[in-house]
Amino acid sequence: MKKSVLFGMILGLMMILAKPIAAQDHGFGLGLVVGEPTGLSAKLWTSRINAFDFGLGVAVGGDRISHDNYYYNGESR
Repeated sequence: MKKSVLFGMILGLMMILAKPIAAQDHGFGLGLVVGEPTGLSAKLWTSRINAFDFGLGVAVGGDRISHDNYYYNGESR
């Protein structure tokens, strides 16, 4: 019972302190991938409509996973 009350209080505090975020559309961003696999992600905007996205992670079984993507947003803002 005490664990569930503590969990509820922590969850409520996290929701109160959460701030709204907006998608990034310029510069460089670095992030953490949590789950399966766990790792790092990065995104580099080269212009207002072009970006590169990279990620590296490690799965529970020890497998290494990577991805790279090129994004094109045809509508300039």
